[in-house]
Amino acid sequence: MRSSLVAAELKQLDNILLVAHASPDGDTIGSTCALFGALKALGKRACMACDSPVPAVYEFLPFAREMCIGADKLPFKPDCIVAVDCADLQRLGSFQAVFTRVTHTINIDHHITNPGFADNSWIEPDASSTGALIYDLIGALGVSLNYELALCVFVAISTDTGHFAYSNTTPETFAVAAKLTEYGLDMPSITDRLYRSRSFSRTRLLGLILSRVELLMEGAISVSYVTREELNTYGGAPDMEGMIELIRDIDSVETAVFLREKEKEVIKVSLRSKRDFDVGAFAARFGGGGHQRAAGCTIAGQLADVKEELLKQLHEAMEACAKARASQDNSSTERSV
Repeated sequence: MRSSLVAAELKQLDNILLVAHASPDGDTIGSTCALFGALKALGKRACMACDSPVPAVYEFLPFAREMCIGADKLPFKPDCIVAVDCADLQRLGSFQAVFTRVTHTINIDHHITNPGFADNSWIEPDASSTGALIYDLIGALGVSLNYELALCVFVAISTDTGHFAYSNTTPETFAVAAKLTEYGLDMPSITDRLYRSRSFSRTRLLGLILSRVELLMEGAISVSYVTREELNTYGGAPDMEGMIELIRDIDSVETAVFLREKEKEVIKVSLRSKRDFDVGAFAARFGGGGHQRAAGCTIAGQLADVKEELLKQLHEAMEACAKARASQDNSSTERSV
């Protein structure tokens, strides 16, 4: 198994830097914290880092507050860097330069668009989450699970499967989750923290984003956005995770788009789909990537211009997808006659 190969390499190394992807979600934070805890249990010198702050919703996780924010905050010069849940090198943010200079690089991920940018790339697109891979890796390292590691892995898996609701949830996913709960996890508390609690400022921002949702292509596309100025008005840069799911959940929608102005003329685009359309392949057009049902990219330009061009290309791509599907359906019907 690839977990054994990665474990063997990590056991031989020290001064290990674990990097979570920029604009972090629960999978990258939970997975990074879990692997950090496992390496510390082995007596390794390790640290965690991210180009963005840990979202408040995940600050309760063990080790989360030990995350270094920015490449200038590292406590030591790493000999090995592990990219955790990073679909491409750009997701490392300011740590790209550090990554290219170290002797040993490892990439642990489950995104189908991942090109395998490390010396040792362990990529399993069929895995429910990177957290599921970290669960296997902890076992391969010979580290015994405990409450802290189980909590981190559970949050990684739960958040990346939509709390076990998305199509990447398998019988194995439930089996691993069941095993993790044996370590004393308080499920009502975890559920409340992750899915049933938000700040007043985030609630107000959510209202703004929902108030400007547009439906296009006879309701098949939903789109909304937020500017830098608006983010500052609502308390800086609150966690955006979960915003696009609410836009996607409109009954007629096949594909949802959410645009966030990160910096001047730098637009972060999140994409979600329900059934047929591959947003991962579409995001790759703009240098991004992800999964078939969830993906993203970053595009340079004015918000209005990026929105217009993106929606134009999305409309054309979805029409082409619909025509191809109709053609396949017709061919299947003809063969069955």
